[in-house]
Amino acid sequence: MGDSRRSPGFYGARVESWVLDHYDLERNYDEIHGARMDAEVPENGQPVEIKAVARNRRGGRADQSRFKIWRDQHAALAKANGYYVFVVYQLQADGIRVTNSRSVRAGSLNIDWYGETQPRGTEQAELPASELF
Repeated sequence: MGDSRRSPGFYGARVESWVLDHYDLERNYDEIHGARMDAEVPENGQPVEIKAVARNRRGGRADQSRFKIWRDQHAALAKANGYYVFVVYQLQADGIRVTNSRSVRAGSLNIDWYGETQPRGTEQAELPASELF
C-alpha cells in the first residue's frame, strides 16, 4: 500500500492527472453557478467534477467504497449540463492504479440527500461504488 508519509493530496493529484489524460479534459477550478469544479471539456467548456475512492485505503473495505457529493455542487453541475467522472483506484507505493472509471451526467443521477455538513453548509450524499460499476 502507499506510504503514510505522503502529503494529503498526493493520490488525489494522481487521480486528477489520470482523468485529465484519459478523458482528454483540461484542469479548470473556476466556479460554475457558485460551485468550484475540477475540469472542463476543452471543446465546449462543459464542467466536470472528479470523484474518486481508493479500494484499499487503510481501514476501508472494498465493498463499502462510496463517492461523497454535495448538493450545492451537484445542482450547479446539473444546471450547466456537466458531468462527473467517478474513479475507483488502488493505492500503490509509486502512485495509483485505476481499476474502473465512468463518466455520468449529473442530471441523470437519482440522489438521496441527507444532513448538512459543516463548514460547507449544504446537504450531502454518498453514492456506493457498487451502484455505479
